Amino acid sequence: MSKTKKRIGIMVGSDSDLKQCLAGLLWLQEQEKAEVVCVITASIHRNTENVLLFLREWTSKMDVWVIGAGWANHLTGTCAAYLRNAMRDNETPVVGVAFQDLSTEDTEVAARHDQAAVLSITEVPGSSVIFHGYVGSQGFCEACEVACNLSAGTVADLKPPKPTHIRSHIDAIKVAQAA
Repeated sequence: MSKTKKRIGIMVGSDSDLKQCLAGLLWLQEQEKAEVVCVITASIHRNTENVLLFLREWTSKMDVWVIGAGWANHLTGTCAAYLRNAMRDNETPVVGVAFQDLSTEDTEVAARHDQAAVLSITEVPGSSVIFHGYVGSQGFCEACEVACNLSAGTVADLKPPKPTHIRSHIDAIKVAQAA
């Protein structure tokens, strides 16, 4: 009896990120235990509704997502948060990747962008993103290997929503003063 292939979805923020995905995509192509179901390019900043639609449409066809972006990498954390908090899915892992800024020769600017991409994943309180320093091309390869080897099961505790409030200006001042 053969094992079923791990169904992997990949989402990146920009086509320029695909250059850093090439080695991992080629590696996945050779894996008998993995099937890449789709590779989606979508900016969370410019295509928010599409990203959320893609998650609703494709997640049931996946065992795991590998999601990454560069600079202000809101894609990874937003997708994980949407899966957990809107879709109430605590079974589908998200493996995060921070892509490097290869667009500039200014090393100081590139380093700042790279740091922002990492911090956008690591500094989100309560995030369920699996991230162990997966940065750039090498990090994408490592994330793909992790995705292939994840076992099924609960990846995040579903937490109740935080209260939301709509207040008047005066009431907001009162709450702020009381805090």
